[in-house]
Amino acid sequence: MNRMIGRIGLLATLALSWPAAAAETERFTLGKAVPADVYIYAHGAHNPELAFLEKYQAEVWAEFHKTGVVKDVHDLIATSLPVEKREGFETFWKKAAELINGVDWGARVEEMVYASRMVPPMPEYLLLIKYEDGKAEKNAEAFSAVLKEIASAVGEEKVTYATSESHGGRVAALSFKGAEFINLRVARRESVVAIALDRTLLEESFALLAGEADKPGLMGSPRFTQAFAKLPAPEDTRVFMDFRALFGGVRKMLDFASGHAGEDPNAKQAIGVLGKAIDELNLFDTMASVGTTDGFRQVTESVVTLADDAEKSRLFKVFKPDNIEKFDRFIPKEATGYSVASGFDLSALYAAVLDFIGKEVPDGQGLLEEWERAQDSIGFHPQQDLFAWLGGQMISVSLPAVASTPFGTGDSVLFIKVRDDKLAREKVKAGMDKLSAFMNSIKQPLASQPAAIEGTEDFRSVTHPLVAMFLRPVYGVAEGYLIIGTSSEAIAACLATSRGERPSVARNERVQREGVVPAGPVASASFQDLSGVGKSVAQVLGMMSMFSAMIPDEPDSRPVKGLIGILGKLAPVAMKIDFLQSTSSATTFDGRAWRSRSVINYRPPPAEAAQ
Repeated sequence: MNRMIGRIGLLATLALSWPAAAAETERFTLGKAVPADVYIYAHGAHNPELAFLEKYQAEVWAEFHKTGVVKDVHDLIATSLPVEKREGFETFWKKAAELINGVDWGARVEEMVYASRMVPPMPEYLLLIKYEDGKAEKNAEAFSAVLKEIASAVGEEKVTYATSESHGGRVAALSFKGAEFINLRVARRESVVAIALDRTLLEESFALLAGEADKPGLMGSPRFTQAFAKLPAPEDTRVFMDFRALFGGVRKMLDFASGHAGEDPNAKQAIGVLGKAIDELNLFDTMASVGTTDGFRQVTESVVTLADDAEKSRLFKVFKPDNIEKFDRFIPKEATGYSVASGFDLSALYAAVLDFIGKEVPDGQGLLEEWERAQDSIGFHPQQDLFAWLGGQMISVSLPAVASTPFGTGDSVLFIKVRDDKLAREKVKAGMDKLSAFMNSIKQPLASQPAAIEGTEDFRSVTHPLVAMFLRPVYGVAEGYLIIGTSSEAIAACLATSRGERPSVARNERVQREGVVPAGPVASASFQDLSGVGKSVAQVLGMMSMFSAMIPDEPDSRPVKGLIGILGKLAPVAMKIDFLQSTSSATTFDGRAWRSRSVINYRPPPAEAAQ
């Protein structure tokens, strides 16, 4: 859950990091334009503290333009087309370039809001962009020109382009004949440009902006206010998700579909089952998240709450994790990254699915009987052979490699919680025996041998002759976990940390300085070194040029050869992504709500770093 929220915050912030000054109270003015019945609201505002990040991004874009890949893409498409179609493509490309260049992409964006709501027969989407003074009109005209060009290209018999006025705003709309509920629209009201795929969401938004709405907006709703009550004030981003509105809207769309299903009993039956499945998912209430900036780090805090009647759902037990008491138990001090999580209960999920099928699906009992026969036939029963011994906790650890290879310079270890060590060993052995038998049957035998790790028994190393030089995974069961590692040494280091023979990552100075270090039990926690991300991506892209040279220069393979070559030219762009340092997060669960805190650390610019 916290990973999803962190990614939303990261994407919104990277898109909204303009170095402009604004008073704190003026940063989130567009929120008042959002109707109360949306299910998702994401709001980004510029923050002068993020000027350094904007400079980094400008360097990346400058490097991208230097590569000339846009021209390469043009040439690749043009030469791949039949001769008689190239003139039409050139016309299209020229017109597309004119439309794209007609937008002032350098205009400063003060705020950006995305909102959506579920209404039959299809969802509505709205994007609001507030520009600096004097910039909105040109871009609104440029976006409207795109709609006009689409209408011209498709033809009046299929679409209609028209303009109108709404609550002090000018609206350009593209309507599709035969699907009148779909309207692609661009509008401007003062410094705000709106882009919408909707029926009435845009008008309601402009009415709220103009103070002419007949009902209050989202900002004044009790659910919104309560969701943000325990969070700090936002500086960069604010995100709100109303799960009740989401699943309630989906329910209305299913009812609409049922009403238009005619007399088809199978369609109505299927829609009824989908509706019951949606009811089972409706166990969350709201999600609220805020993003702030502190020097060269961005902080996202969020809260996800369960619905008051969540216990009614079959999935309630699935999403109630057992908190991890000591997050650093298996993580050595020298770890470069880690992730610990108490995920959902697979056994409870499997039981919930079977119960739902048996009671809610027509002829569900017959389907379950067929499933039992299928399990007997293949010799695998998920509940007995997997879920009975597999738990929900997972821990992954990244470590410096004992011996580097051309394919990697790090070791990794994965821990998966088990309910019964003895049963887990039996099931893992049985599974590996089946895999070995299969590989032997295709004359590709696995090489397996005991792996000596202090304090353990029955650990084994397995590999295949084709990958033996760089891949020799080690596996076994110890201390209540199924453990899989890239080397015996890495597993031994983790287990020695668990025994208290080695210091844990909690004493790692960098993690203490940059990370979110839990002080008690957690539902999840993570830390990842990002300083080498750009270099790693650049190395992969750099290999593309070598692969491209190996592909024959023939008509059938030329497009693939050209595309791979273009990807190879992006390696210098990836090298410019050297401003990331690390990301970290921690989530707690109190039985009714998940509370998360995540941080992204950036490399200080040279001047600030020197100071």
